[in-house]
Amino acid sequence: MFNVPPNENFFISDKVEIKEIEGKGLGIVAKEAIKKGTIIESSHVLLFPNTILKDFDQMYGYMHPLHSYVFTWDSGKCAVAFGFGSIYNHSNDNNAAWRPSYLFLKNKEPERIHYVAVKDIQQGEEVCIHYAPSAGDLFFGEDGTFHRDGAVTDNEISKFRRI
Repeated sequence: MFNVPPNENFFISDKVEIKEIEGKGLGIVAKEAIKKGTIIESSHVLLFPNTILKDFDQMYGYMHPLHSYVFTWDSGKCAVAFGFGSIYNHSNDNNAAWRPSYLFLKNKEPERIHYVAVKDIQQGEEVCIHYAPSAGDLFFGEDGTFHRDGAVTDNEISKFRRI
């Protein structure tokens, strides 16, 4: 866990920048070394009921593009992160992690998401988060679909699609 001062402002560290990442598109890269435990970003989120994405899938037969950019929140909600939030790429060996403010801040308002280095990050290294830590290792094919080492069951797919 990491500590955030109670008066912490929303910010994006000047130690990171957006760059083109070969084979991935855009990503976040360290402009200088970042120590483990450093807060990289604290940003606003837009919250909405997670049923909206499920309803869209049922009504139109495909996932809404927004589905790939949301974070699971509390009380049946999803969050879209502002700032660099939707640009961090996934790694099963992530060097950063995301946490919703309701898990550790006494003052829950306004809702925000924090990204923190969970390992020392070197200058020039991509900053990656794990998209779904409770799902275990995830892998993405060239077509953007995800899979794991073993076969993915229908039950796993349905859980992933529901966020």
